[in-house]
Amino acid sequence: MLKFMSLSNLTIAVTGSRRANELAHIIKSFGGRPYIAPTIGIEITEPSAEQGKQFIMKILREKPDYVVFMTGIGVYSLMDIARESGIQKLLTNALHDTSIVCRSDKPKIALSHFKLKAHLIPRDENTAKGILRLLQKYELRDKKIAIFWHGSYSRVLSDELQKNGANVFESFTYTYSNKLDSAGA
Repeated sequence: MLKFMSLSNLTIAVTGSRRANELAHIIKSFGGRPYIAPTIGIEITEPSAEQGKQFIMKILREKPDYVVFMTGIGVYSLMDIARESGIQKLLTNALHDTSIVCRSDKPKIALSHFKLKAHLIPRDENTAKGILRLLQKYELRDKKIAIFWHGSYSRVLSDELQKNGANVFESFTYTYSNKLDSAGA
């Protein structure tokens, strides 16, 4: 039997701002005091939105064998750009025709909102290195791989994929920021 969990007289830090109000409500319902302290902001800027649109157009043109998504917010931001550009259906159709790789379950869940399915997820390590190990199980020579990064990226994944003969193109639509306003994380 599950006993009632009490957070009475406890202060609980909430470090993510996207769902801070919801989490604060849950903490209060168990008797705790929420302390909202976001640790990072996320900004979608005009240049990165334009870069995202160019990335979408390249996916439509190049028809990659694999598309790699690092984060859920990356999926949502790319789909928002596609919707605002009037090409979301084209992008969704193109993604149906490729193997989708997700770094973790978060981008997998985000993709499911668009009726898209992740085909490969590294189970041992949800990092760029985990994705590399996963993809190296397949023949990569002359494969086209699109990588949609989070707010920062590591050259290791794309460099190693290229050493394995893959043609890699990559992008991102948001950057990390110290600004923690409503447009942030």
